[in-house]
Amino acid sequence: MPRLALLLALVGFAFPAAAQSDYGSVYSRFALGQRFESGTSQSDAMGGAGLAIRSGFYTGADNPALSADLSLATFSASGLVRGVEATDATDSTSVSTAGGLGSLQLALPLYTGKLGLALSYQPYTRVDYRAAREGTVELDGGTEQAYRSNLEGNGGLQQISLGLGGKISESLTVGASADALVGTVEYLKRTEFPDALSSFTEVREAESTRLYGFTGTVGATFSLLDLAREGDGLTLAGAVTLPTTLHGSRAFTLGSSLDRDTLATQEDGTATLPLTARA
Repeated sequence: MPRLALLLALVGFAFPAAAQSDYGSVYSRFALGQRFESGTSQSDAMGGAGLAIRSGFYTGADNPALSADLSLATFSASGLVRGVEATDATDSTSVSTAGGLGSLQLALPLYTGKLGLALSYQPYTRVDYRAAREGTVELDGGTEQAYRSNLEGNGGLQQISLGLGGKISESLTVGASADALVGTVEYLKRTEFPDALSSFTEVREAESTRLYGFTGTVGATFSLLDLAREGDGLTLAGAVTLPTTLHGSRAFTLGSSLDRDTLATQEDGTATLPLTARA
C-alpha cells in the first residue's frame, strides 16, 4: 500500500498576495494540521502545567493518573478563541479570529480518593485556513472576467480517551488510558466568479482523507509532602503517549458546488505519529 504523502506543498496556485478571513493559520495546511493543545483554566493559569494538579474534583485529559484522587463526579468543558495576523511580501496585512470547542471530560470516582475513571474528548489536530487571490482574465472579444481563486482546508483529528487512575500511596498515583484518533482532512481548490451575470460556474477540486488509529497513554504523579513546613508540597508528574500508525483512505472529487464527481477512491495508506512525552 503506498504511504499517504500527507505533507503536501502548496501546488497548483502561486499567489503573490494572499489573504485569509475568519480562519486559522495557513500553516495548518501541512501534514495532519496544527497540533491542538486544549487545556483548562487551572492548567492555563499555570502556563500549561496541568499534568501535576492533584485534586478531589479536578482531572486533566493529558494525564490519566490525575483520576486517582477524585472524590466527586466531575464534568468539565473548555473552548478556545485564537487570533492570527499575517503579513505578506508586499506588507499587506490580514487579521483573522477563529475559535471552537476545546475539550469535554466526564470523570467518576470508582473508589473515593483511590480509584477514578475518566472519559474525554478533545481535538488532536486542526486544519482550518483559506488563502485567496482576486484577479481578472481576458476573454475573447477583449472583455474581462473577474475571478477569485481559493486554497482552503478544514477538518482534523479528534481524540476520544477512556482512562483509569489509581493511588498506590499518598505520594504516588499512576494511570493509563486507551485513545482513539479519528477524523477527516479536506483540502479544497476552488475558483469562483463573483459577477452574477457571469457565464462561468464555480469549480471545486477536493482531496479528502479519512484517518483512524489507536494508541495508549500512561502517566504518573509523585508528591513530596511537608517540604519546608507542614502543608507545603511539591508534585512531579509525567505522561507518555505511545507511537501509533494511522490508517487512511483518500478520495478526489471535481465539480461545481455540491454536485461533485468522485475521480478516485483507491488511494489508501498509513501515517505515523511519534511517541509523545509530557512532564
